Amino acid sequence: EKLRVAVLVSKAALQFIHGLKLRSEYVVPEEVKAAGFQICADELGSIVEGHDSKKLIIHGGVAGIAAKLATSPTDGLDTAEDSMQRRQDIYGINKFTESETRSFWVFVWEALQDTTLIILAICAFVSLVVGITMEGWPKGAHDGLGIVASILLVVFVTATSDYRQSLQF
Repeated sequence: EKLRVAVLVSKAALQFIHGLKLRSEYVVPEEVKAAGFQICADELGSIVEGHDSKKLIIHGGVAGIAAKLATSPTDGLDTAEDSMQRRQDIYGINKFTESETRSFWVFVWEALQDTTLIILAICAFVSLVVGITMEGWPKGAHDGLGIVASILLVVFVTATSDYRQSLQF
C-alpha cells in the first residue's frame, strides 16, 4: 500500500512539473504582441495539427484561445478594416491551397497499374493467341476478348469512382 501511494505521488509530481514546464515554454513573439494578440500562428497550428489537448488546456481551452486571438466565441471577429488587416498580417488568410485537378485518363492509367489486372491482361493475350491458333479467328477469340472486356470494365469503373471522389475534395 505504501509503495502504491509513493508511485502515485511521484507520478502526480512529475505531471505537475511537466505541466509547469509546458506552460513556461511558450513565449509570444514580439510582432504578435505588437499586433494585440497573445498567441502566434505556429502555436495554433501545432495545437490543431497535433490534436494537442494539453497545449489547448495550457492556453485556457477554447475560451482562452479566443481571448488570446482578441475575439469572442459568441460575437466573432471585429470587422474593422485595420483589425482584419492586422489579423491577416499575423495569421495569413484562412484559405487552403487547392490541389491541381487530375484528368479522368490519369485515373484510368493508375487503374491499369494494378498487378491483378496486369496478370489478367497477360492471360487474355495468351488466350487470344492460343484460341486463334487452335480454332481460328472468330471462334478462338471469344475467351480472350471476354477477359479483355472484363479488364476494361473494371478499369473504367475504378477510374470513374476515383475521379468522382477526387472531384469532391
